[in-house]
Amino acid sequence: MLAFLRGNPKFLRFWMATWCSEFGDWIRNMTLMYMVMDISNNSAVAVSINQFFEFAPIFFLGFFVGVLADRWNRKRTLVGSIGFRAVVMVLLMVAAYQESMILVYAVAALSAIGTVFFRAPQSAFMMQFVPLDDRRQAANLRQMSTSWMFVIGPSLGTFLYFELGSVNALILTCALFVLAAILLGTIASQEEEQKNQAPGGFKGVMQDMGAGFRYSWTNKIVRPILFTNVFLGLGTGIINVLSIFIITDFLGMDKSSFSILVTVQGVSMVVCSLLVAKSKMPTERMLPFGMLIMGVGMAMTVVYESFYVTGVGVALTSLGNVMFNIGMATLLQTKVDYQFQGRLNTTVMSIHNGFMMLSMLAAGWLYETFTIVPVVLGGGSSMILAGILSLIMYAKAVDPQKENSVGL
Repeated sequence: MLAFLRGNPKFLRFWMATWCSEFGDWIRNMTLMYMVMDISNNSAVAVSINQFFEFAPIFFLGFFVGVLADRWNRKRTLVGSIGFRAVVMVLLMVAAYQESMILVYAVAALSAIGTVFFRAPQSAFMMQFVPLDDRRQAANLRQMSTSWMFVIGPSLGTFLYFELGSVNALILTCALFVLAAILLGTIASQEEEQKNQAPGGFKGVMQDMGAGFRYSWTNKIVRPILFTNVFLGLGTGIINVLSIFIITDFLGMDKSSFSILVTVQGVSMVVCSLLVAKSKMPTERMLPFGMLIMGVGMAMTVVYESFYVTGVGVALTSLGNVMFNIGMATLLQTKVDYQFQGRLNTTVMSIHNGFMMLSMLAAGWLYETFTIVPVVLGGGSSMILAGILSLIMYAKAVDPQKENSVGL
């Protein structure tokens, strides 16, 4: 790992930029969650609505953003989008002063727009300076940074909100986003401009979008990912909204203890990242087994009123999540042509977030209509179903390991 980082300084700077971006995201996420709960007097419906506005733009704009990400200069798109996210944090400061839920929802939507433009070109941009044989190692390192942010992000985000206040926490978020933009700006890009090669106007965008859909459907590796992300999104949406209520209502603990549970998740993800990185399991098997493990872990979080049992469920969920993320990232970067990276990544992202958005919108009302146990168990069941479905689809694929790998 260290030899790879020393030998690829461009990836090292890219990796450092993602650390800054993800740390800023965690501070914003925790600040936004506590703001919503404080302003709305702990309303589950308000949390659900806020989650909807955070993910709705990803679903509605993701397909178009993918086309633009494949057309535009990836480096400039990354730097511009993270700069936009920094500006949006200033609007969130205004919302904190005014205690306006409407403005909070609007800022959540704008932040999501910046996020989808930031995520769409990342994979293709990284492929410019990471050789094909090193992309699984790169995916492991990206997962490791995400895992460590699960460890330090929630606790530090909670500390900054309660000790420094929402405005000071958001100022730090802006600073981290700016630092990430500076790091990305120092990476020399060898990208060829393709503006003159692509048909212009709305018709051209739709043609490129259609080409991306056809490529997704005919690729034997990508098609199972699209199907299973439907069910994975349903389960993820439920746990995103109700995880804090597992702490406050199911376990009867204070809401500030939520950061402890998320830290448990982060520690588990760090350990699992190191274990999975050494695994010789075929990449296409990581997805179905990862989803099966996630489903079982999610169900365990509400089977018994004990923080320790819930913690074991979170640890299992973390293991499955790591396997799924590393498997999917590696497959998309090795089995998908470079010119389709933006469209394929946003297609997967949009399908996942679209169904996650629907379940998040319903989760608050389901929770207030039923108890938390059947709702969370239903989410876990959808993940198990996703794992079974992907196992069947990959078993029917023609020798997935011999699918042609692709580079730039």
